[in-house]
Amino acid sequence: MRNRIKHINRLIITLLIYGLAGLSCTKTPDQSTHPLGDSQKAAIESFFDKAEKLAGEDIHLARIVLEKGYSLLDTEKPTLGLARYYMINGRICYYEDNYLESLGQLDTAIMLLKNTNYKSELAKAYSHFCSTNALMGNSAVAIESAHNAIRIYQKLGDDPAMAGVYNFVGNIYIDQKDLDQALMFFEKAQMLTKSDSVSLNYGNILTSIGKVHAQNGNLKKAEQYYQKAYETRMICADIRHISSSLILLARLRIQQNRHAEALPYLKEAEIIYSELEEKTGLFFVHHSFAMVYMAQNMLNKAYHHANQSLGISIALNNDRHKVKAYRILYEISKKYGKYEEALELHELYQQHQRQLISLDKNRTITSIEHKNELQNKIKDNEILRQKNQIHKHQTVFLAIIISALSILIIVLIILIRMRNQNFKHKQVLLENERKMALANSELNEKEKIILANSLELKNKELTSKTLELLHQIETLQTLAKRMEQLEDSSSKKEVNEILRELKMKTRDNIWNEFHAAFNNVHKEFYDKLFEICPDLSSTEIRIAALLKLNLSTKEIASISNKSESAITTARHRLRQKLNLTGDNNLINVLMKI
Repeated sequence: MRNRIKHINRLIITLLIYGLAGLSCTKTPDQSTHPLGDSQKAAIESFFDKAEKLAGEDIHLARIVLEKGYSLLDTEKPTLGLARYYMINGRICYYEDNYLESLGQLDTAIMLLKNTNYKSELAKAYSHFCSTNALMGNSAVAIESAHNAIRIYQKLGDDPAMAGVYNFVGNIYIDQKDLDQALMFFEKAQMLTKSDSVSLNYGNILTSIGKVHAQNGNLKKAEQYYQKAYETRMICADIRHISSSLILLARLRIQQNRHAEALPYLKEAEIIYSELEEKTGLFFVHHSFAMVYMAQNMLNKAYHHANQSLGISIALNNDRHKVKAYRILYEISKKYGKYEEALELHELYQQHQRQLISLDKNRTITSIEHKNELQNKIKDNEILRQKNQIHKHQTVFLAIIISALSILIIVLIILIRMRNQNFKHKQVLLENERKMALANSELNEKEKIILANSLELKNKELTSKTLELLHQIETLQTLAKRMEQLEDSSSKKEVNEILRELKMKTRDNIWNEFHAAFNNVHKEFYDKLFEICPDLSSTEIRIAALLKLNLSTKEIASISNKSESAITTARHRLRQKLNLTGDNNLINVLMKI
C-alpha cells in the first residue's frame, strides 16, 4: 500500500515538474537577460518548496525538482533563490549521509544570506548547519551556529523555529552526557510549542525528552514520551521521523528484554529506510536486529544483520558506528563459539574504540578551547604573548626582517605591475577614444550629408508645389475669363457669384496648402519673422515666404492674383518694417532667417 502511494506521489510531482517547465518555456528568447517575471519567480519558488519537502522523503526526486528550479534562476545575481538552492542542496546531501558536502553547501548559503534582509532564511541555514555539525561531532561549531539562529528567531518572534533550535542544542548536550543542561533546553523548546501540540516540531521535542529519561534509566517514562512522539508524527505523516520513532521504541524494548515486541517495529522501520535509501537509519535497524536475534539465540540471523551494520558503517566512514558493529560481531562470534574470529573482532573493536576515544578527546579539547577562546580572548592573547616571548630574540628578529623584505618585494612587484597595467589601460582607453571620435566625426559628416540632401529634396518639393499652385491659379483665371464672355445676361450674375465664391475658396485652400508645405521645410521661419517684426499683415507674410523661395515679382503677382506694381509696393513696405537699408538685399535677409 505504501509503495503504491509513493508511486502515485512521484507521478503527480513529475507531472507538476513538466507542467511548470512548460510554463517557463513560454518566455521570449531574450527574457533570460532581464529581471525575473512574476510567473517565473512563482515557478522557481514552487520547485524549491517541493524540493525542500521531498528532501526528507524521496532524495532522488527532490534533487530532480531542485535542479529544475535552479535552471530557471539568474545565477549571475546572488539572490534569495540562489541561496535557497544551496541550502536545500545541503539538506539533500545531509540525507544522503554526505555530511562534508552538506556543510559546504550550507556555508555557501549562509555567505549569500548574511548581508541581505532574508533573516528567516539565514536562521534556517544556521539551524541546518548546526544539525549537520552535531551529527559529525563538531559540538562547539554546532552550538555556535545554533545561538546565531536563536538570536535571529528571537528578533523575528518565530517561537516554533526557535524551539526547533533549542531541541538541536539539547541533543548536542545529550551526546556530551550533560543531561541536566539538555533537559533545560528541551523544556524551553516545549514551552514554546505548547500551543501547537500536533506539530512535527513538538514530536521531535517529546522524543528528545524521552532520550533524557532513557539515559537516566527511567525506561517507563521514556516509553511514554516515545509513544506520544510516535503518535504526533503519525498525525503529521512524516515518514522519516516515524521510522526514527519506531527505532527508539524497538531499542527501548530491547533494553527491557522484550525482544519479540521489538521485531515488528524494526521490520517496519527497515521498509521505510530502504525506500528512503537512508544508510544511517538502516545501520540502527540492522544493529538492533542483531541485538534481538542474539538475545533469542538466532545467531545466523544475528550475524547477518551485524555484518550488514558493519558494511554500512564502513560505507559511511563513521567511527562511532564501526565500534558498535565490531562490538556486536565480537559478542555474536564469542557466543557462536568462533573464538579465533571473536579474538580478531575484539582487537578491531578495541582499535576503533581507542581511535574513537582519541577522537572524542580531541573534539572535547577543541570544544573547550573554542569556548575558552570565545569567553576569555584577552587572557588567551596574554598567554600567547608569553609563549611567544620564550622564542629566541635572534630568531624572531630574523623572521621579522625576512617577512618585511618579502612583503616589501611583493608590494614593489604589485606596484610595478599595477603601474604597467594602468599605463596599458590608459593607452587602450586613448586608442578607443580616438576611434570613437573618428567614428563620431564620420557619423556627423554622414548625417550632415543626409540632412543637406533631405533639405534639398524638401526645397524641390516645395518649389514643385508652388509651381503647381501657380498653374492652378492660371487655370482658374483662364476659366474665369471664359465664363465672363458668356452672352446670356440672365445667368451671368449667378455665374459671377459662383465664380467669386470659387475664387475665394480656391485661394484659401491654395494658401493653406502652401503654408503647410512651406512650414514643413522652413519650420522656424514664421516664428523668427514675427520676432523681428510682429505687425506684418497676412499679405506681407505670404510675400516674405514666396521671396524666401526666390520667386520673381511677376511669379508672386500671378500667385497672389495681384498686379506687379502692388507686389513692388508690398516689398517696399516689407523692407521698411524689417528696418532694411538700401545696402541690404531683402531676399538675402529672408534667406538667412
